Amino acid sequence: MKNRNNPLVILFSIVCCIIFSNPNFAQNKEGVNSIKSDVKYTVWLYSTKRKLGSGDMYKTLDDSLILSKNYLLNLTTYAVKDIEEIRLRSKSKLRNGLITGGIIGLVGGGLIGLLSPDSSPSYNSGSQFNFEILQFNRKERTILGGVTGLMFGTFIGGITGSLKISVPINGDINKYRSVRDKLNSISKEKQ
Repeated sequence: MKNRNNPLVILFSIVCCIIFSNPNFAQNKEGVNSIKSDVKYTVWLYSTKRKLGSGDMYKTLDDSLILSKNYLLNLTTYAVKDIEEIRLRSKSKLRNGLITGGIIGLVGGGLIGLLSPDSSPSYNSGSQFNFEILQFNRKERTILGGVTGLMFGTFIGGITGSLKISVPINGDINKYRSVRDKLNSISKEKQ
């Protein structure tokens, strides 16, 4: 059972524990304070029972929101009383998460492969399997570690890049009006 001491298994276990120990890992609950006006967002609107719609924030009105799919085409108005929650994600966040995670995984995995010590195979007297094929030289371990790290890093980067900002509205017009200025700052047609 040498796999328990493998640096990649240890690294994978630590990262999974960190990510999945947070019950809200798929959403940023800081809400509206995380929104930056110079960033483009994709917006999802949810009611208590289903997803109402998605697109770009086109305009904020006193009692409704307008989302667009293709800038001026496909404008859809949603009443605030029907909106339970607004979720937003930066359009570049997923791509940046994948790229950054992939690079970090590639370099980290390559370093782990490069710095891992040579090991001798343990032979089981009753085994017919040739353990010598599991022996890798330093260059092979570096490449294998880099490729494994690239896949793992891209996966983790994709998870972290898909995080959404959550803004609870609960159909309350006063909650909506308290966040309207921030939502208006990312809309295509500002008031």
